[in-house]
Amino acid sequence: MKFYSVCIVLISLVLFFIFNWLSKKLNLIDYPNIRKQHKNPVPYTGGICISVTFLMIIYMTNFDLKNINLLLSYGFLISLVGLIDDKLSLQPGNKLVLQILPVILIIYQGIYLTNIGDFGSFGVLELGSFDKVFTILAVILFINAFNYSDGSDGISGFISIIILATYIFYLNDLNSEVSKIIFLIMLPILVFLLFNLKLKIFPQFFLGDSGSLLLGFIIGFLSIELAENHLVDPLLIIWPLSYLIYEFLSTNIIRVIKNKSLVVPGSDHLHYELNSRYKNKYFTIFIISTINLFFILLGNIIYNHTSNLITFISFIIFFIFYFLLRMNFFNRN
Repeated sequence: MKFYSVCIVLISLVLFFIFNWLSKKLNLIDYPNIRKQHKNPVPYTGGICISVTFLMIIYMTNFDLKNINLLLSYGFLISLVGLIDDKLSLQPGNKLVLQILPVILIIYQGIYLTNIGDFGSFGVLELGSFDKVFTILAVILFINAFNYSDGSDGISGFISIIILATYIFYLNDLNSEVSKIIFLIMLPILVFLLFNLKLKIFPQFFLGDSGSLLLGFIIGFLSIELAENHLVDPLLIIWPLSYLIYEFLSTNIIRVIKNKSLVVPGSDHLHYELNSRYKNKYFTIFIISTINLFFILLGNIIYNHTSNLITFISFIIFFIFYFLLRMNFFNRN
């Protein structure tokens, strides 16, 4: 495992330097504008670089994890969708269609959600014939929720690390193959953060849509895989995803209330407001990571000390609290 870890880190480092050169040659560059905080052109190929490293994980390891290997393979396809969108600025409808295609391909490989948990005396809530449609809607929502979070340096990377580390904690077995491959998935994201935050000698990289779509796709389907294999209860696994889900739903509900378009990019996300007020991206990362960790801890306490039904109801109640606080925060003068 140590050998794999060192190799993945080294491969990631080399690939990022190669992609830095290649991105400039091919003009795969994000240029500053009125909505963007950076002052210099930055390559937006971080996601493609991570997806290539994921393919190397499959090639190097011999874990008997067919479904997770499929996720990493098909993840490359959705990262290409994001790269095309970054380059051509696709219309929302076209972008959505291209997102759905890899999702459907994965579902028809047998990876989809069949139930949303055991509610005790109410029994297991089966999705029945709606299972594949529900999975498509849930994963597309989560992919776009992840895409919403990718508007400030470091946030998507830190959220991903927190979610994946929490899954390893839930599995409670560091020697299992699932824990090991999740750890390996974390490594290129950690390397990316060195470049994204432009630490020391590292040139800056953005995830781009290729990265935000990739991470949303991988984490979304990984969550389903853990739940379907009874490795983590669905009613526990939703809490690490709560910040992304709450923020995505809150942003869109507020847009509806204010008669704003749901598809036109805006600066009405929490990270934009924090950056605007406090002018410090590290403070923004800290606040959002803290919110995410708070919901994970809260969900874990509720899950372990109450019933699944109360856990589910609590998830909805805390969304309402989050939404109301979010509305109040944005309405302050």
